[in-house]
Amino acid sequence: MEKEQQPRAMLLVSVKTVLNPAQEIDEAKLAALVAIEASQTFQRHEQLRAFLRFVCEYEMAGRGDDLHEYLIGVEVLGQKPGYSTMENSVVRNRAHSLRKKLAEYYAGEGSDAALRIEIPKGSYCPHYINAHIPGPSTDTVEQAFPSEERPGKAPRIWLWVATALLLCTVCLGIGFRWGESRTRAIDDILQQAWGPLDSKGSHPVICIANAPELFVRSLPDSLANYKQLPDELNLKAWYAERYPLQQGDNLYFVPNHNSPLWGDAASAITLSRLLAHAGADTEVLPERVQSAFALRNRNAILIGRPEISPAAAVFLKDMYYNIHYSPEIHDQEVYWTDAATGRVKELSRKPGTVHGLITVINEQRNDGVETRLVVISGENSAGSLAAAEYFSCASCMREFKDRLRVDGIKEFPRTYQIVLSTEQNEVLPFNYALETYRVIQR
Repeated sequence: MEKEQQPRAMLLVSVKTVLNPAQEIDEAKLAALVAIEASQTFQRHEQLRAFLRFVCEYEMAGRGDDLHEYLIGVEVLGQKPGYSTMENSVVRNRAHSLRKKLAEYYAGEGSDAALRIEIPKGSYCPHYINAHIPGPSTDTVEQAFPSEERPGKAPRIWLWVATALLLCTVCLGIGFRWGESRTRAIDDILQQAWGPLDSKGSHPVICIANAPELFVRSLPDSLANYKQLPDELNLKAWYAERYPLQQGDNLYFVPNHNSPLWGDAASAITLSRLLAHAGADTEVLPERVQSAFALRNRNAILIGRPEISPAAAVFLKDMYYNIHYSPEIHDQEVYWTDAATGRVKELSRKPGTVHGLITVINEQRNDGVETRLVVISGENSAGSLAAAEYFSCASCMREFKDRLRVDGIKEFPRTYQIVLSTEQNEVLPFNYALETYRVIQR
């Protein structure tokens, strides 16, 4: 679980707490870190920001050699003390994602950065690269700066510039945190992809599927009106390990249809943040109170797969790609139907990967107003969250539009589907990428 992120204004205090009294904050390094944290590229990646901040603070405190996988797992990624780094690769996976995201940042909005942060492979200690001095990308800041020009021994003009940059980036970060609920312009490519969804006054709705389930609850016999849990399932001891049972309590199945899947709930948070930044007044509803018919001809995002979402089953029925249960792999799978033979074909996937599916449907109401419905689906929670993150990522949607241009399509189609493949760490996606797409003619 991701930890609560510190406000940007607290970053200086956070760094100072790990410094020795004789040490001073390297302002150029800190400015580079704060600029990354305030960037669009890292905007929706709180866990990666926490990871980067932690290792940078350690390095700036002169404790870079103390950084190791177990420490980061417990202090940053919420792993329980005593967990096995051999069996749990969460830190290595997130480090890989962080390196990829840093490369994306410096290839885009951070391309003009004077000082760049790298996390070399095989290490968790950050290196700092002076982008304006030629040299191998593995040089550290001590190698990148001549001895008489290193931070801390630089001419006063450099100190003034670094200080000014630091103050600007900190102010930017504070403004970003304080203004999250206010209207803020989003990237042009996202405005094109989201269309009327993120416009002021559009009042979009985010509808989350509710999986039918049997809730296990301990109840005294005098209050129980449900089916008792069969003894042969051996779940009583498992339940008692987590929740204490009182004398006379028994376990019962209680029907429930209020719970979303974790990936669907996380997707709703990701998508609602972008809508909030754009100034849209968004409503979030469970699907069980919102039918598929009610979502037609309105600006809406539906999160769920046909297995648990009747509305998704309706909207994906006539699309090219859909999701169903595959008896061959005993799991959900993205598939399509061969028009010539009528045979169902499933997308192949590598071990450890799953698919996410984005379906965008544009419609025109009788009054001529354009509306947009987006269906976010996945073969599991990681697939759904990958789809939500991809659709909310400016560089990702720019990549998709570039793919369209290569294929001779100049603008986003009215109706289309995107299939993503993603690796997963339990329920978290990483290294997700565009696999294929389909323009739907309606």
